[in-house]
Amino acid sequence: MVLGEHTVAIERQLAVGGFSTVYLVRDTSDVLGEHNKQHAAPPMLVLKELICPTEERLSFARTEASVLRAVKHHNVIRLLDSAEIGDRVYLLLPFFEVGWHQSGIEHHGAMLTVIVALSVIAWNVAAAGREPRRCRGE
Repeated sequence: MVLGEHTVAIERQLAVGGFSTVYLVRDTSDVLGEHNKQHAAPPMLVLKELICPTEERLSFARTEASVLRAVKHHNVIRLLDSAEIGDRVYLLLPFFEVGWHQSGIEHHGAMLTVIVALSVIAWNVAAAGREPRRCRGE
């Protein structure tokens, strides 16, 4: 599948929701150039497929892509690319191998204490190689 400058191959499905499916994909393009030359395996990414059966859902998906594209902050996941094909919007995002907030929540059950919730978030921030910081109007 081609999304802008990226060509990706679906490896497996990660999650399914009411209006979206999330896939683990391998970037088979050379957009990341130097990364592909330094590593034998192409990088793994996440492809979010938003199903938009109505104009309202399509508008929502376009807004999600637009907001992710516009926000440049160390605490917000970076949108690598996006595409609109028929009644679907695709978002290409970085993949963090150690997991994400939902996997931490599922591990601890539906009800989390504040300490566990903060631990899950800190764990994911650390996995992304970033220190958590306070947002002061940034």
